[in-house]
Amino acid sequence: MRAFFLKIVCATSTGTPFLVTGPRHGFTTGWEALKDGLEIFTGSFTDVDVDAAANTMIVGGAVTMKDVFDALQPVTKNIRKCTQGLLG
Repeated sequence: MRAFFLKIVCATSTGTPFLVTGPRHGFTTGWEALKDGLEIFTGSFTDVDVDAAANTMIVGGAVTMKDVFDALQPVTKNIRKCTQGLLG
């Protein structure tokens, strides 16, 4: 995670344009808008940290629902999974 922040700090301090990308949905004005810039890929943000006592979890930007359910099972927690009416 620190390397990710260092890339952003370096890019902004030098005026280098950058585009944050990931393995799933994201926002971009298009690759054509990025000239001589830096792509910062967030695909390694796959951590799921569960605090069962506090009934909370922190998930990375590249986490899948399978990752979430796999992390919740050992601590006997669950969440509702909506499969109807999703955008996309």
